[in-house]
Amino acid sequence: CGVPFSCCLADPAESVVNTQCGYDVRTRVKNEWTSIIYVKGCMAALEDWLPTNLYTIAIVFIVISLLQMVGIYLAKTLISDIEKVKCRR
Repeated sequence: CGVPFSCCLADPAESVVNTQCGYDVRTRVKNEWTSIIYVKGCMAALEDWLPTNLYTIAIVFIVISLLQMVGIYLAKTLISDIEKVKCRR
């Protein structure tokens, strides 16, 4: 009746991760679970987080794609410069 330690809430007082913190948690009363472990799954947490951070995610993707396009442009420019030098010989 335990859960993986990745489900446990981090205790700021402990510098070492307690890998046994989820042991026998599910045998306790359900009201006590929220103070010891995460009761919401990863997908549900992501579904809650995503709409509030949609603009930030979109901006990051746009910046990354613009950087990729600049890299492609510079590579094409380098290729054309190399071909010009080859033609002059």
